[in-house]
This record gives sequence, structure tokens and C-alpha cells, in this order.
Amino acid sequence: MVFETVEAGMASNVARGSGTYADDLYSLGVTVVFLLLGRNPVAHLDDDTLLKLKIQQGSYSTLVGDERLPLAFVELLRGLLCDDPEQRWDVEALDLWLSGRRLSPLQPRHEKRAARGFPFNGKEYFNCRELAAAMARNWEAAIPPVLEGKLELWLRRAVEDKERAQVVADMVRTVLNGGTERRVAADLLLCKVLMLLDPTAPIRYKGFNAMPDGVGTALAAIMAQKGDTRLVAEVMVREVPKLWFEARKFYSPDNSLMEGNFRELKNYLTQTGMGFGLERCLYEMNDALPCQSPLVGEEYITELKELLPALNAAASKRSDSKQWPVDRHVAAFMGARARSDIDRNLMQLSDPDQSRAFMALLNLFAVFQYRLGPEQLPALAAWVGSLAQSAVALYHSREKRRELEKELGKLVRRGSVVEIFNLLENPGERDKDENDFAWAQAQYQAAEEEVKRIQGNDDDRDKEATRIGKQTAAVTGILVALITTTIVVILKVW
Repeated sequence: MVFETVEAGMASNVARGSGTYADDLYSLGVTVVFLLLGRNPVAHLDDDTLLKLKIQQGSYSTLVGDERLPLAFVELLRGLLCDDPEQRWDVEALDLWLSGRRLSPLQPRHEKRAARGFPFNGKEYFNCRELAAAMARNWEAAIPPVLEGKLELWLRRAVEDKERAQVVADMVRTVLNGGTERRVAADLLLCKVLMLLDPTAPIRYKGFNAMPDGVGTALAAIMAQKGDTRLVAEVMVREVPKLWFEARKFYSPDNSLMEGNFRELKNYLTQTGMGFGLERCLYEMNDALPCQSPLVGEEYITELKELLPALNAAASKRSDSKQWPVDRHVAAFMGARARSDIDRNLMQLSDPDQSRAFMALLNLFAVFQYRLGPEQLPALAAWVGSLAQSAVALYHSREKRRELEKELGKLVRRGSVVEIFNLLENPGERDKDENDFAWAQAQYQAAEEEVKRIQGNDDDRDKEATRIGKQTAAVTGILVALITTTIVVILKVW
């Protein structure tokens, strides 16, 4: 903590980020103090107390205090330990000092003290920065006084900052009159209020404190410890970093770049398929993080070219014959480390049709082996070959399936995933199979119709024969009756 600026010190120790050159120069100033005094002057203070004193007194007063130092070094340390990043000495100022040039001494600028304290959580706070830090530590207790207008009144009357008071009033009015979920709106309101009270502080949201470039390391630490990642996800989905960037008083190209990155991360986070979600955000925000998948075992995989050899080494150790050589971490690692856009293929990995998902995976592995090597991956080829039945089944011809299964065995022995993919994804053969199948379907349909026609004709003939038979029988009966009657009449006459 002693080497961290006030802003970085407010963030969790795993979420401080890599910092800037201004942070490095601040740490240099602390180092010079240690060297001049021969000791750590604040070794007896815990981190919370040290941070509180830095906020109240300033870093220079906290670290140097009443110690007697050479005048030239006083000028240096006031410049390097300045708590305002815009006023802190840069490399050019340091070079001028080393050349013997005298620079304008920096006087500590303390925040305006309020006429009366703001009562919060059993204590009174007399400046905005201290109050913001206290509210960030007690999130639930901080929302009511903001919604009830107490903070606005204190800013307007005690601090005499009508501009900030009006901004708070407008934000509270928006929340109270808004139609969105009140709880979510209240959390975002407090988040924005804290940024307004202390624009230099890190992102602070419901107990999550992080510098923008420290969100990734915080996520990595939480996932490594099997912790709850919902709060980090909430920060990104609700675009809390965007609010932080909008609160900056000065423009920085790095801020613009990071803001764009967070927009992209939100898109990844809202997709739940393999290759996206928190795992994708994890690798996008941590370039040096190795693949965390249990599929690669203890291998330390930081580059995409190392992934396939690691899976090849792990192929013989798999216990489940139906297990795929990909999981959420492997897919996310591929998406984050690939130089080209492979998101369409990654989306297909979650296709309900297993054959389509398998071919998407096979396509990715084939491309990586072709571009990055190695030429032979016998164990991995055997692994994907054992799972290729769904792709072989896409062919309708039994003869073609037998041919593919035979050829597949040869390619597996060669260790070429590329050739396996080309075999199963041959567009010409697949089109021919589809055309032959369509022709077979047409022939079958024609035969079915012919059978129905013949069966229909037989039924019609039976019906016609029955009708004619009935008519013939009726006529014959009438004739017999007439003849019989005639004979009877003639016999009587005779």
C-alpha cells in the first residue's frame, strides 16, 4: 500500500491494474524517502490507516512528516508524491531536476473542508473524498441518505458546491421518476454519486473496487479461487466502467481504448455459448493468462500454437471415450488468442446438431494445425477420429460411409487433423451425395406412386366387376321370372 497512489490504494489489491508512468514516478518518490531515511517511516501503520492518512494529509505529509531532508530532495519529493496526477512530476520534470534546474515548488492542495460534517454510519465527514470512501465501504447504508436528499442538502449548504448538488438532485429525481427496476437504478445512482464526489477514485460498485485495467486481474483471481463472479459480470453488463470514463476530467487515449474494450466485453458476456461468457472475458482481459482448462492438465499454455500439442499430449489420458477435446475454457482461449475472427465457428460449437458442432471444431483444429503446426498430431487425430461418426453419418450412402471409415483410419495414423477435415468436409463429395440421395428419393417416390396407382386400379376393377355382376344377376333373374310366368300361363291355357 505504501508504494501505491491514493487512487490505486482504494482498489482491491488484485484489482489495481498495471498503472501508468505517473504511478511509477510516485513509487519512485516513496523509494527515495526510504533511501534517505534508511527505513520505512510508516511501517507501524496498517493499510487502512495509511490510506486514510494519505487522503486526509496528503502523501508527502504522511510519509515525510517532520523528518529533516535536504532542501533539494524536498522539492523532488513534493513533485513525485503529489496526489494530483495532473500536477505530479513527469520524466521531463525529473530530468530538469537532475540537470540542476529549479522548478516551481508544488504546494499540497487539500480538498475544501465543509462548514459542518455529514453524519454517516456513526461518524462525521468534512470533505467529499473521505465521505465517498466511507460510503463505498458501506454500500447499503449509503443509498438512503442519497435518495432522501440529505447529501444534496449537505453539498449545497455545508460544502457550498451548488453545481455538484444540482447534479445529485437531478440524478435522484431521475431514479425516483424512472420506470426501471428501483434497486438496480439505486445501485447505479450511488455508483455515479461516488464518482462525482471523488472523480479520481477507482470504479466502486457494491463492494467491488477496481481500476479499469484491474478488472481483468480481479476476475482471474476470483475464478482461480472458485469465487462468485456475479458481481464482476454485473459491473460489465451494467456498463459501470463507461460511467467511470465519463466522469474523467481529462481525456486520455488509453481511456478511449479501454472503453471500447469494455463494450466488446459486454457483447461477449451476453452470449452464453461455448467460446463466450465470462471465460472469453477472462482471456481477453489477461493476455498472459494460461489456458485454465483441465483438458490441458498441468501444461502452461499462453499461446495458441501451444494448444494443439497440449491436447495431443492429453489425448491418451482421457477417461471418457465420448469426451470432446474442447470445453468452455479451450473455446474461449482460442477466440481470444486467434489473430483472425473465429466467432462464427465458435458459435457453431453450441449447435444442437452434434454433427455441425463437431465439424466446426474440426475446422478450427485444422486451421490451427495448418497455420501453426505441428504437422503430426497422432493422439489428437485419433481423438477426433473416434468422435467423427456423427460427421460420417451426414452422408446418406452406406457405401460412402464405409469408404470414409476406411480412409479415416489411414489419416488418423498420419496424425493430420487437416486431412481428416478435408475428407469429411469435401464439398464435391457432399454435393454428389446430396444429389444422389435426392435422385434416390425421387425414384422411390415415383415407385410409391406407381404402386398406389396399380393398387388403385385393382380396386376399381373389383368394384366394376361387382357392379356388373349385380346388374347381370338382376337381369337374369327378371328373364327367368318372365320365362317361368309365360310357361305357367301357356300350360293353364292348354
